[in-house]
Amino acid sequence: KAVLREVVGYDLHRGCVACAPRPAELPLPLGELAERGRLRILVAEGLSDPANIGALLRNARAFAADLVLLDPKGGDPLEPRAIRAAVGNTFVVPWRRVDLPRALSELRAALPGLELLAATVGPKATPLHARSLNQLSPPARLAVLVGNEGAGLSAELLDLADGEVTIPIDPAADSLNVAAASALLLYALG
Repeated sequence: KAVLREVVGYDLHRGCVACAPRPAELPLPLGELAERGRLRILVAEGLSDPANIGALLRNARAFAADLVLLDPKGGDPLEPRAIRAAVGNTFVVPWRRVDLPRALSELRAALPGLELLAATVGPKATPLHARSLNQLSPPARLAVLVGNEGAGLSAELLDLADGEVTIPIDPAADSLNVAAASALLLYALG
């Protein structure tokens, strides 16, 4: 038990330890994505907490997202806390750590009709409930962009977005965790 605790880095585990080589970086699956009619992509910029990254992968699986794009400057989805938070979906949901502006430009060029929707608290953002209620049929191809709680999304990604959406919360609340926000967004815009 002492060796497992030292190797794993914490005392709570289920008696299973694995070691595997890091998978090779893969290109964007543009051909495969182009063949799909309905398409959901979750894009996360600047997330450093591995638990949030794992939760995003878990949410992506729960709401049938086709791809998760992660900022390479953010946390590592293969970090043990991320894998644990993802409850194994790190190895099921397709994800890539990529230069986000370049990848979104490539996706937009390869996938006609792809709408980029930024989750923000900005003044141009439409409340999520208004958008989901007024939009009887969401776009067939949608990428939802989320950022970290402190900085939000970069100006570069906001400039690429076709629109902004916000999740209204009680003004007395500090913020909504990015994992919770991504679940609400994927569900409502699904």
